[in-house]
Amino acid sequence: MAADGTTFQGSEIAYDLNGDARTLRYDYIKGPTGWSVNVYDGMTSTTPLNAAPFAIPGGALVIPATGTLGAMTIDFSAVTSDPGKTGVNSPSNGIGRIPTMEFDALGKIITPLSLTTQAMAFGGAEFNSLTISIDGSTQLSSEFKVGNGKIDGNAASNVVGHEISEDGIVYLKYSNGDLVPKYRIAVADVQSPDQLNPLAGNVYTQSNDSGIIVMGYAGNGSYGTIISNALEDSNVDIAEELTSMIESQRNYTANSKVFQTGSELMEVLVNLKR
Repeated sequence: MAADGTTFQGSEIAYDLNGDARTLRYDYIKGPTGWSVNVYDGMTSTTPLNAAPFAIPGGALVIPATGTLGAMTIDFSAVTSDPGKTGVNSPSNGIGRIPTMEFDALGKIITPLSLTTQAMAFGGAEFNSLTISIDGSTQLSSEFKVGNGKIDGNAASNVVGHEISEDGIVYLKYSNGDLVPKYRIAVADVQSPDQLNPLAGNVYTQSNDSGIIVMGYAGNGSYGTIISNALEDSNVDIAEELTSMIESQRNYTANSKVFQTGSELMEVLVNLKR
């Protein structure tokens, strides 16, 4: 049994308001009436974060904010004092509570089957909570082994492209195959599309006869749909345009004949005068 004044240490990682990892040191101290604990910021710190030693067993130790290290609540309700032990084991699941692991007679874990981390936000970035499955863990007469650990988190993934749906939603495509919606393209409609003013570059602008522009989204009402990764085919009727060109050529020829005939008549009149 530990003598009075004996100190055992434990530690865990906490993250400050800047997202930097900080090591919290737990000093468990044996006293005449039981155990108490002090919490320090760093393995070499000599000034505890708590005002007075916290008695064990106990409830939650509330530590006020200090610098970039935010306020913390550390739950010691599951920590017990065992007279037959001379050491302190203080694993943490990230929220200050010590998890209890139970195994059956065959060494297979019974509880807990998974651990869930807390969601955190640092500098505008959100880190979602992760559920870590440990149901493949075993405790046998050999080294500790996790036979089949699974986690629902994903590694960082780069943007490799984009896709646009028929209703105008722009999705970013990541290298892991995920599609994340980021934007929706708005479209415009007018009462008389045939009265729009054509401009260079295959674009149109509003005119007095086209009506006012009404904004909306593709897939709703009269706005139609968006076809991604496609070019618009030519909307010119080649046969009609060729016929119009021949008509224009014939009209030009006929008009030139009129001017030629008029010139010849004028020349005859001039010669008669002579």
